[in-house]
Amino acid sequence: LFREPFRHLSEEYEQAWQQNLTGAAADPLTRLKTMIGTNFDRRIFTLEKLAVWFTFWSDAQLRGRYRAAATRVERRYIRAIEAEVGSLLAQRRNAGPAAADIARPRMAMIDGFLLQSLLYPRGFVRRDAIETCIGFVEGRVPGASRPLPRRRTTTSLTVSD
Repeated sequence: LFREPFRHLSEEYEQAWQQNLTGAAADPLTRLKTMIGTNFDRRIFTLEKLAVWFTFWSDAQLRGRYRAAATRVERRYIRAIEAEVGSLLAQRRNAGPAAADIARPRMAMIDGFLLQSLLYPRGFVRRDAIETCIGFVEGRVPGASRPLPRRRTTTSLTVSD
């Protein structure tokens, strides 16, 4: 009874994440913002769907039976987040924390916001949650919120006969 709804929710989440990311710019901060926003995407972020997810995570029998399916999508997402954070750190030439030290707490923040939205639906503000998660990343990567300086490029023109 639970297998199909869980499979559907997992696939729906991954589809939304991939679809949103496909339309995002190549800049790592933009991609991170898109990935963060996907967690609160109106297609997948509903009280009914959150209730199913939390039922799964709170029931030890269900977790054991469906853990592989859940962690497969989650691991891909975490690896993608870590890769984008790593790109952002490299782009900013930041010798600060490792990508995982930024990505994993950010994931925990999202899980906390998802639980808050389920427990306190009337007081939860989706935009505030997204901005808090983005602010966390920007705060851990100095200069992340500022655009990179433009590099001067030279263009050589060749005139041919």
